[in-house]
Amino acid sequence: MSKEIDTSLNEESPAAPTVAENAVPAAGESLSYENMLAQVAAAMNPAPAVRYEPMVQQGRVFLVKDVLKSLRNEKLQTQEEMAESCQQGRFRVSIASIKRAEIGRPVLFRVARELARYFNVPVEKIVKMRPVTVAEYLAGETKH
Repeated sequence: MSKEIDTSLNEESPAAPTVAENAVPAAGESLSYENMLAQVAAAMNPAPAVRYEPMVQQGRVFLVKDVLKSLRNEKLQTQEEMAESCQQGRFRVSIASIKRAEIGRPVLFRVARELARYFNVPVEKIVKMRPVTVAEYLAGETKH
């Protein structure tokens, strides 16, 4: 036996739409509890990701600036000190690239790879990734 859902407006907050308002059944029908839960679950859960790919713009990748700053702060370094340390350790990263990455602007993948090597972390940890949905994957809409 399914529970029936009241599709009338919520009297406490008439201006705020409720789930029941958004899922109004056709005339003469009632919305079952199970159907409403399925609709809510579908609305809350976007298409599952098949995989993740780097966020790329004009051949450059975006880095997760908070992770990058956190890794630098763990070494107790300023941006300038980090740039000097990179230069001494033969990492090809300039102060301009460090600043660019930490304000959220895209950098060359080579810079991302060098920073990951400098911090001794996988490059995936610092590169901003976007989920690729099943639909995008099957349609081949992703850019490689």
